This record gives sequence, structure tokens and C-alpha cells, in this order.
Amino acid sequence: MSTDLLHTAPVSHPQPARRAPWLRWALAYALVAGASLWLRQGFATHAVAAAGFDDALFVRLAYSLGAGQWLGPFDRVTLAKGMGYPLFIALSAALSIPLKLAEQAIYLLVCALLAHALARRLRRPGAGFALFAALAFNPVLWHPELARIIREGLYLTQSLAVLALAAALLVPPRRQRRGALPLLGGAVLAFYWCTREEGLWLVPSLALMATAVLLAGLRRQRRAARRHAALAPPRRRLFQALLPLLAAGLVAGLGVAGVKAVNQARYGVFLATEFQDARFQRAYGALARIRHDQRRPYVVFPADARQRAYAASPAARELQPAFEGENSALWRHVGCTQLHIAAADCPEVLSGWFMWALRDAVWLAGHYESAPRAMAFYERLSTEINAACDSGRLACDAPRRGLAPAFDAQRLGAAAQAAAWLTRALVQLGDGQIGARPSLGRLDDLEYIRQMVGRLTLPAIQDVAVALRWESPTGAPVPPLRIEGPSAAQWRLELQPGEDPRTQQLRLLTDCSASDCRLALGDAMLPLSNGGELRSAQGLLRITDVRLHARTLEGQRTRAQQAAARLLAKAYAWAWPPLTLAALLGWALALRQWLLRPHRRNALPWMLLLASAALTAVATRIALLAWLDATSIPSAHMLYASPASPMVLLFTVLGLLLGQAALRGAWPRN
Repeated sequence: MSTDLLHTAPVSHPQPARRAPWLRWALAYALVAGASLWLRQGFATHAVAAAGFDDALFVRLAYSLGAGQWLGPFDRVTLAKGMGYPLFIALSAALSIPLKLAEQAIYLLVCALLAHALARRLRRPGAGFALFAALAFNPVLWHPELARIIREGLYLTQSLAVLALAAALLVPPRRQRRGALPLLGGAVLAFYWCTREEGLWLVPSLALMATAVLLAGLRRQRRAARRHAALAPPRRRLFQALLPLLAAGLVAGLGVAGVKAVNQARYGVFLATEFQDARFQRAYGALARIRHDQRRPYVVFPADARQRAYAASPAARELQPAFEGENSALWRHVGCTQLHIAAADCPEVLSGWFMWALRDAVWLAGHYESAPRAMAFYERLSTEINAACDSGRLACDAPRRGLAPAFDAQRLGAAAQAAAWLTRALVQLGDGQIGARPSLGRLDDLEYIRQMVGRLTLPAIQDVAVALRWESPTGAPVPPLRIEGPSAAQWRLELQPGEDPRTQQLRLLTDCSASDCRLALGDAMLPLSNGGELRSAQGLLRITDVRLHARTLEGQRTRAQQAAARLLAKAYAWAWPPLTLAALLGWALALRQWLLRPHRRNALPWMLLLASAALTAVATRIALLAWLDATSIPSAHMLYASPASPMVLLFTVLGLLLGQAALRGAWPRN
């Protein structure tokens, strides 16, 4: 089908005399982008140095990429997660851009390009600017979880870019050259696929857009055939509109294959991540299909199933020491703690953490000396378990492959509750939390991370820094000191080197408020204020300086930025739900008009296509997270929901514009 059937008249190029309004709009875009970046600077990176499967892993891989060593030496976590986010970290560090500022900048770039496309298609700069402003101040970006060194900060931008590029490929402006667009779309899709493992959540949206374009072409063909059979293009031309999207998919496949090829050359396995590899998925599915004596929520491989597996599979027996020992106890504690389940009521490793317990068990059994050996063990494990199931030696359910939980109708109620929470949080664009938590970890580990990602939030223990001087005529050592406060406080005393043993400089770091806490020397108490003194028989202790981070210029600026962000977040939470409801009505009205009166709607409107795809993406994300929350792992929170937040903003703005056009009878141009 000719693409002309899907489009209206070409967008006319503005005359030189009319460029001034565009310059004014460009200035407005720049001001909004600057304000958005300024607000984002108020949320320094929150690092968790001990997070070996998240923060620390991504930074470690970024250092290896920056040093030209690909992902570095192989161990059990090298290929656990995609290389997309570590690559982004390394690139931002190479450009000397703090990580969170780089995430915000690339997000704003995608938003600006999308808004510009809307403005050009509608010939309404104000509509594009409204979309950009709504996206630029997305409150979800200020959530404490998004301040971490975590993939969602980049992934939400990639998800938005994938949808926008797919819509542009399927319904481009007439006569626009799109030769390079499939290359760009394919590169973005490959980058998206190599960042997180659940990339399939956008497939329903992409399928919806492709189906809508095909149906629109088929309807136009039938209408042309009714007028005159010779006017109807052959049906094979209907699929020509999908060729650019298919080309982008081919480019993406080549990009992912390139990553796999490098892993093959470096580590001996042709895969992007272990979780996406069929051998690991078959092994997980084989263990999960063994029947339990009693089904319990969140439990994949309970004790009774393990004992049967050990008896039927030599490979499973190799994992017994880890599954019945400290490794299993560790992962059981992590999962039960996060789900707030008492240890007495939580005897098993829960499903959200079982894949990590399995990988650690394989590692402890000695199979992670190399990637081929680890993958070979997973293949052997799945083969032995599935053979025992097929022969009847093990009572099993139907064959499974992958990590997706089995359907359980009894969990539908819990899934509905999670879906309701996720819907409310996404429509309000947040759950009320704004800020960045103190970084956690040893100071040397945090410094290692800071050199890669830029400014970090201070550890809580550095909220108050007290300079002390101990004077002893006899050279007596510093007596035992402590911090007394209304609650348990963290504190650390550091001795500064000096030449005179009679005078020693010290630094006290604490997270206790200077107004609430006291410095104790024996039974004597001293307020944390400049000039305070404590005397003892051995000498004199004097406070020479007290510095509160909150009172520094940086601390004051951060408070102002976060206060402004909280006001904006409250405004979004108040205004966006009714706006989204109005947008839903506007979208439904526009869709109805396009379906029922096709002779007046000659083109498939780009806005309607993109709005429908965004709505589908939001619904898919909610359904996916709700089911995972009910069956596997706590997923009803803003971190996992955040990739859908730009889709909510996009749908609302487009839905309002569609409703306005439908009510006026003026269908938006393409």
C-alpha cells in the first residue's frame, strides 16, 4: 500500500520572515530544559556500595568498558545483566557529565524531538511546547529510587524513544526522507534490549501500531475498490508500510548479535545476558515444574521438591550443599525481609530471589570458572530434570521455559490490588516520595563510585563534622569519647596526624543533629557548638569548629531545589488525574469518529496511533508488575513502574488534543 494513503498534505516550509516565532519557541524550550536540569541537580546520586548486583556491578562494568576491557574478567555476575547501562555510565564519565545529569539530558533530548514532531505535524508550536513542558518536569524522576545507580533512570527514556520512533516509521510525514530513520530506530531498539531483560513489555504497543496501519490501509483499499476496481492497489502493497519498522527490527537484531559476538569472543558464549539465555531459562523452568506437596505463594523450589530433584538428578545433587546451607539462608532472609514476612513463617527462598540463589548455588558448586562451563551445567541440569519428569520418575507439571510465574487463579485478587495501586501512582505521577537518600558504604568504596558517576549524596554520618583539639601537658592519649542523643546515632572519630603529642587534632563525624546531641567525656556533657570545652585530669578538649552540611551553600541550594520539586510534584498529583480522565474521554471520542466515519478521516492520525500505543504500554506495564507482585516479587512500587510514567504524560497531552479536535470536527493533520 502506498504510504500516501496514510498521510495528508505535506508540511510547508516556513518562510524566512516567519522564523522569529520559531526562535522564540526555541528560547522557551531552552528555558524549560534549563529549569528541568537545574531541578535535577538538586538530587545527587544515591550510591549503595555493597549492592553487588546493582550499583557496584554497573560501576565495575563501566570501569572495564572505559578501560577497553569489555566487561572485565568473568565471574558469576559479569553477564548477569545487560551492558547497556554500564556503557551509558562509561560514556557520561568520559564526557565528564554526572550520571544523573546525563540521564536527564538524554531524556530531555528525546522529549524535545518528540515535541518538535508533534508541533510540525499539527503546525501548532504551542502543542509541542505543552508536551515538552509536561514531560520535562516528570515528578517520577525525583523519586528516591531513581536517584540510585539503577537502570530505570535510562530505561524510561529508551522506552519512550522506541515508541516514538516506531510511530514515526509507521506514519511518517509525507515526502519526508526516512532512509536513516530505520538505522536510528534499530540502534535505539538494540540499546533498549541490552539494558533490561523485560523488553517484551512494549511488544503489545508495537503490534497495535502495526495492526492499525494495516487495517487503515485495508479499509482504504476496499473504499477505492468500491469506486473503481482499477483504483485499488494490490494487497501486497499493504505491507509496504511495515517495511521501515521491519528494517529497524533487523538493525536491532544485528546490534544485539554484535554484543553476543563480542561476548563469544571474550567469554566463549554467544549471549547478551544469562537471564535471557535459553539454557538458563530451561534450567529454571525445569526446577519450577516439579510438583510440590503443597502450593504456597512466592515459592518456586521448596524442600520437598528439592529432595526429589536430588534423588533424580546428579546435577541437582551438586547444588544440595548451597540450597541447604548458608547461601539459601542468605537469600531467604533477603526475600522475607523485603516482603515483611516473619522468619518463622518464611522457610523457603522466595521466587523473586530464587534465580539469584540458583546462580549462586551453581557458582558454589564450582561451575562458574568459565561461561561455557556454567551454561553447560544449566543445560545438563535441565536435561536431567526434564528427562525424569518425562519418564515419570518425578511428578511434574507441563514443561516450562523461562522465569515467568505459572498462572494461579487464587492470586488474581492480590494482582488486582497491586494493579489499583500502580494505576493510582502512575496517574498521580508518584507516591509522594521526593528526594535522595544518604549513600551507604565505606568511604573509599564511595569515592571509587564517585569518580565514575559524579556527585554522591553524603553518607548520613557526614551530616555534622566537628573539629576537636585535645591538649595534654603530659602527652596523655585522647580519652574515650562518645555521642549522646535522643536516639541511637552513628558517629566516627578520626585522629589527624601531628608532630606534637601534647596537642592532637581530631574530627568527629556524626548523623546526629548538632542541637539534639552532646559530646560526652566520662560523665561530662558538651553541646556541639564552637568554642565548647571539657576539662579532665589529663587535659583539655576543645571544639574548634562545627560544620553542618545542610547549612553549606550546596546544602541550601539542594534544599531549595528539592522544595521546588516537591511543589511541582504536588501540582502534578492534584492536576494530572482529572486531566488523564479527560484525555481518556477525548481519545475514545477520536477513536470512535475514526472507526465509524472513515470517509471523513482519510488518514490514520499519527497522534491517535501514538496515544493508543502509549495507553497500551501503560496498561501492559501495570498488568505485568501487578502479576509479578502477586506471585513472585514486590513490584508495586515506583522504581519498576517508572518506565511507564512518560507514557502517561504523553497519552494525557495527546488525548486532550485529540478530544479537542474531535469536538471541533477538525481532525489533526499528519
